[in-house]
Amino acid sequence: MPRERPLVYMVDDNATDIELVKMGFAELGCESAFDTAKNGEEALRTLKALAADPAAVRPDVMILDLNMPRVGGLEVLTFLASEPRLRSLPVIVLTTSDSPRDRSACLQLGATSYIVKAHNLDDFFTSLKPVVAMLRPPSGGGPPEGGSGPSGSPSPTPAPTPTPAPMAGSPRSTAPRRSAWVLPWWPVAWCR
Repeated sequence: MPRERPLVYMVDDNATDIELVKMGFAELGCESAFDTAKNGEEALRTLKALAADPAAVRPDVMILDLNMPRVGGLEVLTFLASEPRLRSLPVIVLTTSDSPRDRSACLQLGATSYIVKAHNLDDFFTSLKPVVAMLRPPSGGGPPEGGSGPSGSPSPTPAPTPTPAPMAGSPRSTAPRRSAWVLPWWPVAWCR
């Protein structure tokens, strides 16, 4: 069953950056549910639980800081690359590092994109546009290709569902685990 809003899993040791990303998504017209981890160690615990449970709710995208205490973003990317159930999770590295070596290492480990954190608010919000674009349905709200559902018939408009609870295995998750879902068309209620 489709979700009403995309689920973003953000891993960053800076609470201000997490709030800025939430503000940026709102500013860009993308209502999203966020689940967060304050460091890579916490993220690995959650991701391991997610990988172990085929029915667990997966995020639609992960936003990952690179430089964190204890366990950094590269270690998290290494784990994701080694886990078959999580390899397809889109990961956006959002970091202060503009090092070509860091960028190359992240992309080689499977990161979808590498974004250097901007120093002013307008540029920071602008840098989030590609992430928001990933979560937007194609124009028209139909399936990405062909304009029809899996049988060739027009795709129905998905019924709204409750906002997703935090991911199963997350330290902040108090909700029961929900089934994973597969959707042959894009939910039209996401990111205007």
